[in-house]
Amino acid sequence: MEYFYAYLPNKNEKENVLNSLNLKENQIYIDDTENDDIRWNDLVKKLKDNDKLLVPSIDCISSEEVSLKDKLQTLKDIHAQLLTIDDEDLDVDVMLQLMDFIEVSRKNRARKLQRAGIDKALEKKYKGEGRFGRPRIKVPDDFEENIKRIMRKELSHDAYRAQLGMKRSTYYKIVKEVKDSWSKDDKK
Repeated sequence: MEYFYAYLPNKNEKENVLNSLNLKENQIYIDDTENDDIRWNDLVKKLKDNDKLLVPSIDCISSEEVSLKDKLQTLKDIHAQLLTIDDEDLDVDVMLQLMDFIEVSRKNRARKLQRAGIDKALEKKYKGEGRFGRPRIKVPDDFEENIKRIMRKELSHDAYRAQLGMKRSTYYKIVKEVKDSWSKDDKK
C-alpha cells in the first residue's frame, strides 16, 4: 500500500502537496508542528512490510537530524520502501550509513580542533605566555606594611579589606601567605 508523509509547517505547501497527490485521505499523514510526531506515530502503526512511503523530499521527513535518523531507522526496521513524489527510490540503508559517516566525521573534526586548541594553549603555558585559569589578585606594594599595622591594632582587617575591595576569603588567604612568609623568614 502507498502512504504519504511530510513535515510541512507552511499551510501553503501543505495545500499544494495535497492537491498534487492521487491518494485517499486515510493514506496521507502530515505533521505541521515541530517536535510533534503524532501523525508519524499513526503512520508507523499502519505501515507493513514492503509498503511504499512517499515524501516530497528527504528534508520533509524531519527538520532535525536526530529525528530524521530515528525515522529512517524505523522505516528500515519495518522494511518499508521510501520514495519521493517523483518516484525516485531512496535507499534507507545508504542514507543511514551516510548520516553515520557525517556524524563520525563531525566528531573527529571537533576532536582534532579541540586537541589543536589544547596543544596551542599548553605551548603558550610552557613559554610563559598567556593567561590560564582565574586571574591573580594584585596585592598592593604596602600590603605587608598594612598587615603589620593591623597586628599593632592601628587598623582593622575589615576596614583594610573594604579599602582593597577584596572578598573576605581571598583577603585572608593572602594574609595567611604573608604571615607564613614571616614564619619562614624567622626560621632562617
